[in-house]
Amino acid sequence: MAAESLEIAAVPRRPEAPSSRLRSLLTRFGAGDAQVGGWLAAILIFTALVYCRSLGNEFVGDLRFTVQSKFIGDWLYLWKSLFHDEGWLIDPVHPSQNSFYRPMSGIWVALNFHLFGLHPAGWLAAKIALHLLCVWLVFRIAWLLGADRPTGLLAAALFALMPVNAEAVVYAVASPISAAFQLAAFESYLRYQGESVAKDRPRHSLAVSLAFYAAALLTYEGAITFPLLIAAHAFLLGSDWDDTSVAGFKNGLRRTFSAVWPYAIEVAGGLALRSFVLGYLSRGSPLRIDSGTPIWFGIVTSRFPGLVAGSLILLIMPWLPSPVNFIWPIPPNAIQTFMLLKAGLAAASAAAIIVIYYFLIKYHSRYCLWLFCAAWIPIPLMMVAICCHLETHYIYLPAAGFCVLAASVAVDFARGSAVKATVVKIAAVAVLAAYAGILFSLQRYWKNNATFYSRYIEESPLQSDLHYRRGLALEDHGDITGARREFDTAAALPNADPALYRELARLEVQLGDHAAAERAMAQWVKRLDHPDASAYIDLAIADDAAGDAHSAQAALAKAAALPGSAEITALADAQIRFRHGDSKRPEEILRELLRRHPDNQQAQLDLGMVLFAQHRYDEALAIYRRAASGLSTSPGIHYRIAMTLHQMGREREAHDECAIALAQAPGDPKAKALMAAIDRGGGVH
Repeated sequence: MAAESLEIAAVPRRPEAPSSRLRSLLTRFGAGDAQVGGWLAAILIFTALVYCRSLGNEFVGDLRFTVQSKFIGDWLYLWKSLFHDEGWLIDPVHPSQNSFYRPMSGIWVALNFHLFGLHPAGWLAAKIALHLLCVWLVFRIAWLLGADRPTGLLAAALFALMPVNAEAVVYAVASPISAAFQLAAFESYLRYQGESVAKDRPRHSLAVSLAFYAAALLTYEGAITFPLLIAAHAFLLGSDWDDTSVAGFKNGLRRTFSAVWPYAIEVAGGLALRSFVLGYLSRGSPLRIDSGTPIWFGIVTSRFPGLVAGSLILLIMPWLPSPVNFIWPIPPNAIQTFMLLKAGLAAASAAAIIVIYYFLIKYHSRYCLWLFCAAWIPIPLMMVAICCHLETHYIYLPAAGFCVLAASVAVDFARGSAVKATVVKIAAVAVLAAYAGILFSLQRYWKNNATFYSRYIEESPLQSDLHYRRGLALEDHGDITGARREFDTAAALPNADPALYRELARLEVQLGDHAAAERAMAQWVKRLDHPDASAYIDLAIADDAAGDAHSAQAALAKAAALPGSAEITALADAQIRFRHGDSKRPEEILRELLRRHPDNQQAQLDLGMVLFAQHRYDEALAIYRRAASGLSTSPGIHYRIAMTLHQMGREREAHDECAIALAQAPGDPKAKALMAAIDRGGGVH
């Protein structure tokens, strides 16, 4: 017997077949069912394929300014993001202080930079992966809510391909990441509730849920409404509706409080941390919408109903979403409208009470779940109503509740008969196919900034700032003529920013039309309330380039007459004289200026240029090196040093300086051309 046992023990175990390992993985993935796991994997793969169109997109909108921060590559950026607002994260040198305390968002941006650099495809792939995680969480939540895997699969499929989510996945940062944390927190909370019912210890899921919610609070301020979602679930789905007495109602409230209080404590801690870091709870949001209208009265009667209505329309009609603010605000000064809305809200509240105390008690098996999902839609929009207008990425979290609701209703309807089940399957396939097609088409709006702002212009053609931004985008893509056209349009619209004329003058110079540049610059100065010396100097340079020497001197005289303008006026005078071929007088002006202000770097650069033009390379090199010593990064100065060394025949040194310039500005065409010339000269081995 012992020998037989040894013989059996000596037989090696047969390795698990690949198909068995795959089935085991799908079983865990589908929470106990390999077939469900296979369908869920298919949903995720198909969703990733649909979103792959966006991998060729560029950085657009505000995200472009975020990734261009000079400090994003510093690892201390991760730590410092915990102690500053979002404006500091974009530009720590000149921060625009605001009320957005979003350290987790800053950490997400920094990690993406360290992983993918400035390649948009990597950033977009990370967002797509995050969306796929959210799809899986929606499956888990729908299943846990209804204990029904078909409901979970259909909800996940709807959420995965819902076109209204395109902006959240392709463009926005803070709100979808916070939504992912909130979905994870809610899924963990539901598991905790299941463990409590089953008396399964330890109940670590609550701690996990609270940790995810803390991350959500540190990502986006709208997460402050999440405890209301927990309260709605605890009251509607955690209470015993068979007990219709007052005591039963009180027990329901007690259970609701027991479920909510840990999250409420986190909200209080988050507000305290926000106040400690920023020094205030909110800044820039008015306490009143208009004179005499309290903010909560205005929100309840004006903005919030419009936000909810706009969200529902976008959820029901998915062909509407675009990168455009979508809201129909009701004028807060319309007293009659206020009264009608108040009456409507009162009627809706009465109807809700009737539903809770009659229909939900009678049909609690499904109606409580549906009412909870219906409440899930407006709850995340409460903070949006206070802070800003509705943009489609704010609907990302409400869309999850809508999808669970739609899936639950559809699956419940399909249970009636085989015919109904067939109808639901055909309808689901048709809807998902339409969703996929619309979603694939919508992603073109975020291709680049030119297409991004074109869609905005389609909706708001009279908004000057949109034409200005699209002009900048076209200029970045080398379409100077198109950029000038957009700037012309922006300047002609009411309430145009005077700075548009300055940008227009800059474009005219690139196109070689100095007369048009002079006219645009004159319009800019004319529209300024109090032009400073630099404005008159820019006008003088434009006048001189257009051949109007008299107007140039007049503009310089106006600049010189202003207090504290002698230094920059002298610089402009030297530049204009040098442009006309005079080297002697500009050198005298610049040397006198440096005698009085030795650290004036612009004067150093201009003097170096004057000396270089006179072939006095040794002197020019000394001036350039002196200017470079006062700057940490200066690709322009290193290029000038390289050019000077190249003219002196010191090719190895020129190569090294040019390499520094290219390291600091890889796309500089002049530095590239100089490096090519140095390499062709054969002076470097």
